[in-house]
Amino acid sequence: MVNWGSMEDAPKWFNTPWTKLDFPFSEEEELEIERYCQKIKQNIEKDKMTPWERWNAMVNGQEVDMIHVQIHPETTYSIKALDGYADAVKPIDSFKHPKLFLKAHLASIARFGSFVPQIYSYSYGESEWGGKAKYLERAHPVMIEPGVKTPEDVDRLVVPDPRKDGAYPGMLWMIHNMKAAFKKYGLGEMIPVGASCCTPPEWIVGQSMRGLKAGFLEPMKNPDLWHKEIRKTTDFAIQYAKALREAGADIVWCCQHHSAWPPKVFKDHIAQYCGEFAKKGPLDGWAYAGNQEAHVQIAADAGAYDPCQFLQFATETPVEAMRKFTKEINKAYICCEPDKAILTDLPTLEATVKQHIKIGTSTPGVGFGMAVGAIDYWTPPQNVDAFIKYVKQFGKYPINL
Repeated sequence: MVNWGSMEDAPKWFNTPWTKLDFPFSEEEELEIERYCQKIKQNIEKDKMTPWERWNAMVNGQEVDMIHVQIHPETTYSIKALDGYADAVKPIDSFKHPKLFLKAHLASIARFGSFVPQIYSYSYGESEWGGKAKYLERAHPVMIEPGVKTPEDVDRLVVPDPRKDGAYPGMLWMIHNMKAAFKKYGLGEMIPVGASCCTPPEWIVGQSMRGLKAGFLEPMKNPDLWHKEIRKTTDFAIQYAKALREAGADIVWCCQHHSAWPPKVFKDHIAQYCGEFAKKGPLDGWAYAGNQEAHVQIAADAGAYDPCQFLQFATETPVEAMRKFTKEINKAYICCEPDKAILTDLPTLEATVKQHIKIGTSTPGVGFGMAVGAIDYWTPPQNVDAFIKYVKQFGKYPINL
């Protein structure tokens, strides 16, 4: 294990370079993958544009047949599509077995008809940055004790290599094999593969290196130490983004939550690293949770959006404000409904989708898409179906709302 971290009951492939991982498929598994790819292709062929064509048109502000729509099932919800909602095969199994991780995402795309698979991080760095961590049955792995407790720990900390350390190689293997399956079954030119290099540099410090309390207060209480820490996590994040592309990801993005810090703290101690990460990754986009209205211009001034094709904001950030902001900087805007939005009654969900489509499409020449996530483990599949249905129904051009 890099540094001095540990993952309780880690799988045997942990800490193996992804290019050396070998999870052979049985004849039956090959059939499963072929069938999922056939279903995905059937879904695509119903529409005028392929997901790749629609994505490229969206990010370039060109005409589309309908609004781009995607779901964020993450590792925790995607397994339910594979499991048939039996609550038998669980997220912990997907985190430990990259083949299940692959099949779960193929099953989700085939089942719901989302346009682009968005593969979420296999690890937040719970053990890779020196922490003690463990798997949870129905959730993402967690750090139970931070590994960095003193300035001396920071000095001796080695920046992990996402190509070979901890759980990261399992995600890279999965992306490589999803691309291979798409190519093998005629989807290679039809559908891109998106992947997240979450967690961003500042959150690695706060979530995976120092622990939430110490990490999030660090830039205010000990800024010199903070800059040593975030320097290392920024170097890692850049390599993580590059590794995802090397494995085959077509769209690389990172989740983000600037508003965890006051705007001045973000400007003085964080924004510059976001800009460097975005440019050197490079990133195609950011996906935000929480209300970011007070922080986005600071990020823009730091160059964090310069290379990006899109910005995705959960609706905690006012939709009208973000449509205006993304128009001003000429970036596609993806409006993301949070999990609570699809856990409501369906008439309310329909009205919400229609309202946000109307706002999002009010600026011709600047791309717009819709998303939902992260989807809660207990969300009924009928609610996800309804979200996809409403976007496709009311998001066909010409829009008439």
